[in-house]
Amino acid sequence: MFLSRMLSNRQMAGLCRRLATATESGLDIRRTMEREADKAPAGMKGVFAGIRDGVAAGDNLHESMQPYGKHFPRLFVDLVGVGEASGSLAGVLKRLADHFEFKLRLRRIFAAAIIWPAIQLTAAIAIIGFLIWIMGKIGPGLNGKPTDPLGMGLVGNSGLTVYLFTVAVVGVSLFLVARAVQRGVFWTRGLQRFAIRTPAIGGALRTIAEAQVAWMLHLLLNVELDIRQVIPMALKSTGNDFYIRHTDQIVADVSGGGSLYLAFAHSGAFREEFLRQLEVGEESGRLVESLGPLADRYEQQARLAFHIFAVAAGFLVWGLVAMLIIFLIFRLAFFYFGTINDLASPP
Repeated sequence: MFLSRMLSNRQMAGLCRRLATATESGLDIRRTMEREADKAPAGMKGVFAGIRDGVAAGDNLHESMQPYGKHFPRLFVDLVGVGEASGSLAGVLKRLADHFEFKLRLRRIFAAAIIWPAIQLTAAIAIIGFLIWIMGKIGPGLNGKPTDPLGMGLVGNSGLTVYLFTVAVVGVSLFLVARAVQRGVFWTRGLQRFAIRTPAIGGALRTIAEAQVAWMLHLLLNVELDIRQVIPMALKSTGNDFYIRHTDQIVADVSGGGSLYLAFAHSGAFREEFLRQLEVGEESGRLVESLGPLADRYEQQARLAFHIFAVAAGFLVWGLVAMLIIFLIFRLAFFYFGTINDLASPP
């Protein structure tokens, strides 16, 4: 499932803007989805064609999207249903467009911070591969065996093939793990909880998650949805099991007559600033209004937090590059001194 084709954040933002404009203008949803199906990306034409056919058959947009939910962010599918049920689809779609544009800006911040360390890592991997290949062209050493200064038993074309295959396996594995974490696959939940407790990175992740919860509460409480439906959707929007696993407890506390502030505080997952804003909003009777500025403020903090996260990731990559360079230096030094010692030793 986590390998399913999905629209990018840029494409999702554009889709939400177009659907919001069409809905606000009173255009027929069947005509709108016909146009989207005609102009859909190559890998998604079948998905949009299926949604178009569902709408043409009389289903609403949310019902038509259900069979293709794995191709869209879960948040998008859920909120389309909320918007249609509450009669506020255009407003919900506009906020979703803002959300995906915000995620796109975060991605760009991360890419800007990580691109140079990634280039250095690629260069280090390429240099090691070149050394493995060139050693196969030099010929055997003094002992009649292939020259292997790296001591990995990899020399020449065959050694390069094994090396590149190993690098590819590691790279693909890391990509799959990252994609699984992003999709919230069950076996990554322990990784999510561990990451959020990690110094520096954990603080950034918590700020981003709490910004998402504040934004969702502000959006969903504006459309007068049952609070017992709002809470699971708000927590699920974080995509992090550190928060999602408290859903039943928070819903139970609120259903039992407890305040939203006490229910969230009881979970132990949220920080003081978030909880204080909930408390003030509930006591003043202006919870929805107070969550708007909180969501905006957290969005600014989330940008800074994500920059910190990106810088930390960059230092992690630099550390890996440094380890590769140190390994290379020491292996070549041992090979050099070993060769001198062999030459100096009497036959």
